[in-house]
Amino acid sequence: MVQPRDPEPEHHYPPDMSVDPLDRLAAEAGVDEAVRRLGHQAWLRRRAEESASLSGLLADLAERQDPVELLLVGGGRRHGRIETVGSDLVACDSTTDAWRW
Repeated sequence: MVQPRDPEPEHHYPPDMSVDPLDRLAAEAGVDEAVRRLGHQAWLRRRAEESASLSGLLADLAERQDPVELLLVGGGRRHGRIETVGSDLVACDSTTDAWRW
């Protein structure tokens, strides 16, 4: 008894020829772009979270060297530019005349 053969696929390509090189290049570029976009979105989220906190805001002000007015718990005020931000302190350079805009 003779066994019938399985029908061959209509379009049989060797594995290395099954995808057009330009299509492969476009797909790889699309993947690279998606990964870059995800990384950028993660960076934006992290920056938004950092800026939302007081220490993040103070760090941004220190980085930009913007003049600030700090209102102290005891009622005093300090003017200057933020030099250092720590977990429990803010160092302010009050020797410069930061209020001459």
